[in-house]
Amino acid sequence: MNMTIQSRIQHVGLILLLAFQFVATKAILAEDYYGAIVYSSSTKKYGYSWGHSTQESAEEGANSVCTEPDAKVVMWTRNAWYALALSNDKCKPNAWSAAWGNTQEEAEQIALDGLKKHTHCGKIELVKCVIPETVLAQRELDQKIQSIYNESVEWIQEGYLNGGREKLLGAIELGPNDQLLSDIEYLIGVVDFHNGDYQEAFNNWESSIDHNLFNPKPRAAKAIGFIITGHPEWTLVDVDQELARPGTDRTHTVLMGLYGSLAARQMNDLVLSKRYMHQAIQSGYPDDWAVQLAEHIRDEATSKDIKKLTQRFESEETEIIHTVIGFHWLQEGKGEDAFKQVQSLVRMQDFARAESILGEKTYDHLKKIMDRKSELAKD
Repeated sequence: MNMTIQSRIQHVGLILLLAFQFVATKAILAEDYYGAIVYSSSTKKYGYSWGHSTQESAEEGANSVCTEPDAKVVMWTRNAWYALALSNDKCKPNAWSAAWGNTQEEAEQIALDGLKKHTHCGKIELVKCVIPETVLAQRELDQKIQSIYNESVEWIQEGYLNGGREKLLGAIELGPNDQLLSDIEYLIGVVDFHNGDYQEAFNNWESSIDHNLFNPKPRAAKAIGFIITGHPEWTLVDVDQELARPGTDRTHTVLMGLYGSLAARQMNDLVLSKRYMHQAIQSGYPDDWAVQLAEHIRDEATSKDIKKLTQRFESEETEIIHTVIGFHWLQEGKGEDAFKQVQSLVRMQDFARAESILGEKTYDHLKKIMDRKSELAKD
C-alpha cells in the first residue's frame, strides 16, 4: 500500500479513537427504584409499596394493600422519600395531602404544607423512603464518581492526559458500578494507547468489555487500535463478531463496518474493503434505498446521486453517511471528493467527524473558513 494512504489511515484511526469518547453521555447510576401510595378518602385507609423497578409495579403493589372501591393512586415517586398527611379536623375529616422529597424532612414538610391549604389540624400518617438505604448510598457514590469521570474527560480533552488518567484510577478505588467502571477503563485505555502502551490499552479495553458487554466504545477502540498497530486481520475478527451480533446500535454497526473497510484496505484487499463498506450500510440501514446508496458508493457514484439518496436519512444518520462516504473517497485517493463530504459535515456543525476524515490542521483551516462565512452572512 502507498505509505501516504497507510499513514492517513492510521492518523484517521487515532483521531477516531480519541474523539469517540467525547460524545455527551448521561450519568450512569444505580438502578431506579419506584414507590406509590394509594388512598381511600371515604374510609381513610391507605396502602403503600416501595423498592420497585417500575412505576406500574409500585402502583400495583400499593393497590394490592388497599382494596377499597374508591382507592386511587395519590402519589408515586422515583428514588425519593414520600409522605402522606391526613386531617384530624372533625370539620374536614377527609382532607389529605401526599408529597415527595429528597429527604424525609422535606417530604414531611411539603405534605404538611399541602394539608394546610385545607385544614390546620393534621399530622403525618406515613413517611417512607422509596429507595433502600444501601442503594441510596451507592447512587450518591456513583454521582461522586461520575463527577470525577467528567472532570477527567475535561482534563484529557485539554491535553492533560496523564493527569486525567490518575483521576480515573482514583475513581476506580471508590468502587464504581460496572457500567461506570467500563467507561472508566475504556478511557484509561485510550490514554494508554496515546502514550504508546498498547498492551496495557488492550488489557483495559478487554476489562471494559467484561464489565459491560453492551458498551460499544471499547469494542470500537480495539478494532481501530489493531489497525493503527498493524494488525488489521484482528480488526476483521472483531468487526465480523460485531456485525453478526443481534441488537447492535445502527451507528455502531456502520462504524464497525467502516473499520473493517479500513482494515481490508490496509491489507491491500480492495474488493473486501468495498464489501465491508456495503455490508456496514446494508446492516445499519436495511432498506432498498440504503442498498442503493451502498452500491452507488461501490460504483463511485456522483455527488448528485449520493445527495438524492441521503435526503431520506435523519439528521444524525446523514452525518454518519457523509463520514462513511468521505472515508471511501479518501481510501480511493480522491481528496477533493472527500473534502466535499467534510464541507457537508461542517455545515451540519459535526466538527468531530469532519476532523476525523481530513485531520486536525485541514479541519481547523476549513472551520475558520466556515466560521468566517457565517460571520459575513450575519453582517
